Amino acid sequence: MPILLRLIEGLRAAGVERVPADLEEENFRVWLMDCFSGPSFGEEQAWRSLKVMHLDRAYDQAKWIMSWERIDFIKHQVSESELQNMCVLILVWSYCSREKHDIRIADIKDYDLVNMREIQSGEQVPLTRIKYQQRQLNTMLRSLQHESLDPEKVWSHTDNNKDLRTHRMQFIRSNFKLSTLSEWKALSKYAAAVALFRV
Repeated sequence: MPILLRLIEGLRAAGVERVPADLEEENFRVWLMDCFSGPSFGEEQAWRSLKVMHLDRAYDQAKWIMSWERIDFIKHQVSESELQNMCVLILVWSYCSREKHDIRIADIKDYDLVNMREIQSGEQVPLTRIKYQQRQLNTMLRSLQHESLDPEKVWSHTDNNKDLRTHRMQFIRSNFKLSTLSEWKALSKYAAAVALFRV
């Protein structure tokens, strides 16, 4: 995830040694504003400075990611407040760096992954974005960036996960490529029932 490496390298260049996710929310908000509200950051070319109203919305949107972590039964070795702070950092970074949502559809323009507009009542954040940001969050936490900023650990964690996902896809393709339509239909119903049960 080169985008996370840019974050880590930018923070290190600014003299930050670790993400202080263990701060109380108000103090972490101050830290975020200190880091990201300026007119530029590191080597970023399309920087968008953080505003207080964007930070409020980032905390609101972090709830989506955290709820999916619970739905997926993902356990972390950090407190709920640390998890929330790291979620917000991921959102803020995506917003300020103008990270693009690669929808992988020909002739359709990519759009900002996080635009920080207010989410209307009943509106849902796209699942593809949530899953991507869950991967970012897990990369940051499992490479222990809240203990010490270390780009090598991010590379290592990302490579291992990439290999694991590749093996999973190969397993799925080899085991399901001869399935009939009726078998796929039964599997889809089962998967839907499991998803409902987990929610």
